[in-house]
Amino acid sequence: MQRYFDAHVYVANWTTAVFMIRLPIEMLSQKTTKTMEVTYMMDFKATQTHWIIIRGQIKSI
Repeated sequence: MQRYFDAHVYVANWTTAVFMIRLPIEMLSQKTTKTMEVTYMMDFKATQTHWIIIRGQIKSI
């Protein structure tokens, strides 16, 4: 996800669903991401060049 994909969708038949999207780091500020974060629902991970927005539960990227 960090290097090769801009979007990822995972859905399993046991009701697990994860949506991830990668955006350029300039699109969102750190303050904005902290305001939008919701524990266990929406998470923001910063790389040097991108934000990775994760909707759903996932242990690692």
